[in-house]
Amino acid sequence: MMSADWAEMEAFDESLKMASILNISNVIFESDCANLVNKVNKREQDITIIGCCVKNACKAFNNFDSVKINWANRSNNQVANV
Repeated sequence: MMSADWAEMEAFDESLKMASILNISNVIFESDCANLVNKVNKREQDITIIGCCVKNACKAFNNFDSVKINWANRSNNQVANV
């Protein structure tokens, strides 16, 4: 069984991989998981296990010209609300 935070982490990691494969240079990632967005934006200060995974995943940021991650209100996430 996987917690919601870990599921969001997996989805974020897969999104990074897909954006790299598609050779997208400027990306904006959005998530309704405030915990994940905060961990990405404060990855240098987070010493938790998931924080370590976030830090490793964010090494892929070097593949892009610009990267931004935003929190999106859950009501804006049509897929999650189905």
